Amino acid sequence: MITGCPSVAFILATFLSATSERTQAAIQQKSTQEAHPPASSFRSAHTEDFVNGPRFGMCLTYLPDMDDDGSPDLALGDPMRTKSQGRVVIASGRTGTVLGWIDGLEGERSFGRDVAVLDPTGTKRGQLLVSQPWGAQPVIFAFDLRDFTHSLFYRAQPGEVGLGVWLAPWSRTLESKRTTDGVIVFSTTSAAAAESEWGSSEIKSYRLSRLDAQGVLQAKLDLSGTMMSRDGPSTIALVARAPVDDVAVVDSDGVHLLDGSDLHVKWARKIEGSRPGSVGSISSPGDLDGDGQADLLLGCPSARIGSDDSETGEVLLVSGRDGSVIRTLRVKGQLNEFGFATAPGVTLASTGVSFLVSRRTGFSDVIWEFNGLDPDPMIEWKLDDWWPPHHGWRILPPRDLDGDGIPDVVSTRCSGNTPAADRQGIVAFSGKTQELLYYIERVPRPPK
Repeated sequence: MITGCPSVAFILATFLSATSERTQAAIQQKSTQEAHPPASSFRSAHTEDFVNGPRFGMCLTYLPDMDDDGSPDLALGDPMRTKSQGRVVIASGRTGTVLGWIDGLEGERSFGRDVAVLDPTGTKRGQLLVSQPWGAQPVIFAFDLRDFTHSLFYRAQPGEVGLGVWLAPWSRTLESKRTTDGVIVFSTTSAAAAESEWGSSEIKSYRLSRLDAQGVLQAKLDLSGTMMSRDGPSTIALVARAPVDDVAVVDSDGVHLLDGSDLHVKWARKIEGSRPGSVGSISSPGDLDGDGQADLLLGCPSARIGSDDSETGEVLLVSGRDGSVIRTLRVKGQLNEFGFATAPGVTLASTGVSFLVSRRTGFSDVIWEFNGLDPDPMIEWKLDDWWPPHHGWRILPPRDLDGDGIPDVVSTRCSGNTPAADRQGIVAFSGKTQELLYYIERVPRPPK
């Protein structure tokens, strides 16, 4: 039985004065607790109420245009905001302004571990999914994007000790039109991951579940293979196919491509030289080798490429057809952790596809864009300051945020295991000029 429920708080900013009645009705503070009336006052994002936690922005996703400014907006997970509560923050994609937030239940700090949107039409008629993997009530909530009323979407099944560590919207293609019909849920089934919740413990086994848009289980697959229980890029990726997307997952046993309809294994390929934690990310930017099948990027940030650990990191370009390695990508002098995160690219490259790769060093973190199979980076997005925390921890597929018609780059800037850092959050860069658009930074608690 699920007791209690999250609460929603939104601020009404001056720039919302011209929005539609439907949007204004959604962007207001209200309680979703069934037995309580709506709250009567607004909370400012600049007060102590908006203090966020050490993992603010560790997961993020695009939302439809909630504030009617012509740009997609953002949902940012803030699990462990306090020792006993998690949060999801809603922000403007164009300006970074915080529009409001959703607080989890007191005592459920894993609320906001991952977020995903099921909104096939992009008209605010979908739902925001928020996972709460651990604690007394491992569940996934669904929030209606029209008014942020919520419902229970899915609850943990027997054997699932970490429900929804990662969420990935799943699509099908019908008559050349793609619709988001459900979600792939990654859940841990090994006790170690539940005991640590975050950190560097190893996941020994996990489950992939495909749910439809109503949260009904359609298929599931249990796998055993070691990976690290940590924050950062997802180890699952959706591979665009017709009529249904396939699902790729990577662990110490290699990369597995699963049929999206029933999750049976289409092929599996061992990654030579891999070790637990060596693969940090997986994404599917499109057809890299021109064979008509969408391919995969495997970022291996801890793969040692020199005689010692002073230089680490490579990216494997893997065929979506059979799992063979098309190319191994390395950048000279990249110091370490090249390939920590990967994502589709910004530009239409000469090959028809480009992709992004981040490098984390703690001093000169950078996101590079590569043109297809060309080994040399075309463009880089780099912060002017050198002070940690890292940016490029997790990268969203680029979308146009500033209205210039060119997709922009959004990534997480996070300190990892240094909760005292005060500059973590979200970084947005212009896809056209590579200049910084805005930060959405962690707001430390004011000293007493």
